[in-house]
Amino acid sequence: MPILELRPREECAFDHVSLGEVMLRLDPGDMRVKTAREFRVWEGGGEYNVARGLRRCFGLRTAIVTALADNPVGRLVEDLMLTGGVDVSQVRWVPYDGLGRTVRNGLNFTERGFGIRGAQGVSDRGHTAASQLAPGDVDWEHIFGTLGARHRPALEIYDRVGGGDSFASGLIYGLLTSGDLQTAVEYGAAHGALAMTTPGDTSMASLAEVEALMAGASARVQRLCADPGGRHDSEDHVLIDHLVYAVPDLPAAVTDLAERSGVQAQAGGRHTGRGTHNALLALGPQTYLEIIAPDPEQPDPAVPRSFGLDGVRHGSLVGWALACDDIDAAVAGARSSGYDPGDVIDGLRADPAGTLLRWRMTAGELAGGLAPFLISWGDTEHPARSAPPGLTLEAFHIEHPDPPSLVPLLTALGADAEIKPAAAAALVARLSGPNGRAVLR
Repeated sequence: MPILELRPREECAFDHVSLGEVMLRLDPGDMRVKTAREFRVWEGGGEYNVARGLRRCFGLRTAIVTALADNPVGRLVEDLMLTGGVDVSQVRWVPYDGLGRTVRNGLNFTERGFGIRGAQGVSDRGHTAASQLAPGDVDWEHIFGTLGARHRPALEIYDRVGGGDSFASGLIYGLLTSGDLQTAVEYGAAHGALAMTTPGDTSMASLAEVEALMAGASARVQRLCADPGGRHDSEDHVLIDHLVYAVPDLPAAVTDLAERSGVQAQAGGRHTGRGTHNALLALGPQTYLEIIAPDPEQPDPAVPRSFGLDGVRHGSLVGWALACDDIDAAVAGARSSGYDPGDVIDGLRADPAGTLLRWRMTAGELAGGLAPFLISWGDTEHPARSAPPGLTLEAFHIEHPDPPSLVPLLTALGADAEIKPAAAAALVARLSGPNGRAVLR
């Protein structure tokens, strides 16, 4: 049974909605509140911090339900929330009387602390607009019925400084994307730890930083170290972007995988001119499974279909891609190390909604094979973000009769994949989902 019963993402305007007060935090920097002469301002509040972390770090659609006094301070808080990417359409604006006798916006003065001196907060939040919210002020039926939200907090958040809130947002993200409690806890712990390294209540961490920190604590999320040329001291990183599963019939394969895994793949789109179409399943926040097949509604292409699809007779794991931030630098690094992954080409397809997805990839392994190809999505939203969640990539390895022969090219790409001796060459992935484990090869 899944840990959370979630509405389908496509039925909801939001992945997460938080209810709580959002205050203006005044930060004296390295000074004490009582001796400071200037302050930096941030927005903050336990429930809001969770929503902001889910949006800024993990890319989910979030909203805040709160109330603010309609004055310049309230509008400053709104501007900070907009910068954080959280939807503010459900904020209740309360008329301001000019003095704050009946309604105000909350202020929170917080010292960071250092060494043996702990952090200290002084709140000024009497008569705030949020504290006066009453039953009937919020149209919950509209938010959760008409608009739709996949998750709302069911637990009271205790830690108001930021680390606990960031733990909560990482935990929620892990549950929404993987459905696996252990993975979710690791997301939470990593995000919470990173939030404590920067000022302000809210997280400044990126998803890449969270996953890099998790890599030292978990083998459950597949990770590949990424500096082109095999070096391990670069800030850039590479991980498995997606696995390619070639099949002769797409609808039949989607049905088969749904029965085996418990998750139904979502149509991806057509590769116009290439004679193929695909469906997708998320395997993590930035990793997915591409199920690809010949498209019977397209004419035969002028060149052979990619990944050996012209001759495929049964489902087979035929390729894998490494994501990289700078694909040109990655190609140059691999070539300098003795392996040419091929020229970089542009890719384009439209999803079923008509949205164009653009990417850049190396062409050297389009016929499939044990060596990965490189891919960069640029400004396009990663396909794993909209693919159906619920599966986790537990393990991935390569089988080959002569493992040492593959080491140089994998090292050139910065791919630290395990290679096991076997009679025949193969890519092997172990997935876990609602129906247990499934192995693709």
